[in-house]
Amino acid sequence: ADDEVVFFAKYDIKDGFWRMSVEEGAEYNFAYVMPQAEGEPVRIVIPTQLQMGWTESPSYFCAATETARDIAEIYAKADKLEPHYLEEYTKLEDDFKHLPSGGLSGDLAHCFEVFVDDFIGAAIPRTKEDLTHLSRALLHAIHDIFPASPDDPENDPESLKKLKKREGAWAVRKDILGWELQGKDKTVQLDEGKYDKLMTLTKEALRSKSGMPFNQYEKMLGKMRHASWGVPGSNGLFTPFNRVIAQKPKTVWFRQKSALTIALRDWRSIFKESLKTPTHVRQLVRGEPNIAGIVDASGEGVGGVIFGMTDDVVPTVFRFEWPEEVKRQLQTENNPNGTITNSDLEMAGLVFLWLMIEHVAPKLCVTSISCSLATTAPQWRGSTKWLPNDRCRRASSCVSSQGVCALPKLAPSHHCTFRAGTIASRTFPRGRLATSGSGILLTIQTF
Repeated sequence: ADDEVVFFAKYDIKDGFWRMSVEEGAEYNFAYVMPQAEGEPVRIVIPTQLQMGWTESPSYFCAATETARDIAEIYAKADKLEPHYLEEYTKLEDDFKHLPSGGLSGDLAHCFEVFVDDFIGAAIPRTKEDLTHLSRALLHAIHDIFPASPDDPENDPESLKKLKKREGAWAVRKDILGWELQGKDKTVQLDEGKYDKLMTLTKEALRSKSGMPFNQYEKMLGKMRHASWGVPGSNGLFTPFNRVIAQKPKTVWFRQKSALTIALRDWRSIFKESLKTPTHVRQLVRGEPNIAGIVDASGEGVGGVIFGMTDDVVPTVFRFEWPEEVKRQLQTENNPNGTITNSDLEMAGLVFLWLMIEHVAPKLCVTSISCSLATTAPQWRGSTKWLPNDRCRRASSCVSSQGVCALPKLAPSHHCTFRAGTIASRTFPRGRLATSGSGILLTIQTF
């Protein structure tokens, strides 16, 4: 629920790989020669612990940490757990101290995850005891797999250095894996330091006159992909980047008007906006849509229906007839040289569906919307009443309507109106539907 507050904590395994002992006889797989001066005896190191350079080390190590996570989930279901000697480090933040005291909640909502050597806890607590219980579950589970060192805390598998920095302390705001998580607002945002480095890196790539070596390009792209996880819309810009990866050139060039350069500039623009407004988690995780819309298009026009799934939205039917300039350029058997295909019309139909949803639903902030193309024409029982144009007028719309109706026995809905060739919406105050040699263009102007 929106009024519930999420708390976060993170626990880090110190020297993780080195805490995994190698099976006897297998240590020779990791043997390496020490550097030495010419003429000195050859010295060979045979490590008995898991090594960083082995390609299968991460999977072996993650099998251990994920087992610890599974054990923590079992412990969390217990009615009572023994105190842990490191749990005081989890109670340092004011957010924890402001919680009321009381018994353990019977339906404590929580989640444990692990990313390589980072254990992450999230919970919606009612009392201090709720979070203390989860801390004990995680700490005991970690030490079940990686033996504890109570007599030598500095050598404990659980990084004491990180605990002293309050990384393991339960708090509403927490930096985890380069992201700032806000449990009250339910938002995520890229760490400002990482944001600055990434924007500097991409800016240098655009300005470079000598190109970028391919290995540096791969590293930059990896960082961009990681950052795109929390910024909706940015993942759709990676096609030009992927084509370069497939080609594997020695040097990557960002030429002035290339698709790669345009995509990188667009990506930077989206990220500049993301720093102003953190991303709500509902924009990242698909759930049941609040609003559903279905649309279909043909050579004559476009039409569809809109329903409220969880939001109170009046079911609505709409239709729009294509301008003559669009009909003339449609590719058909009689017009094989047409520049507009039915797929172009269907994509334009999705745009119209979105614009209609904007007018039907008064508030779209933090709303999940499903927009679908119809595979078959919808069949309606009963009659529909077409609303006159004057009922369809709105200040934010254009001047005339080609047809909007409400389903029978339902209250009139909010409707938008269109003029042939022109569209408008709250998101895009001014827009123009036009044609070109490659199909339909939706030109957006913002002021």
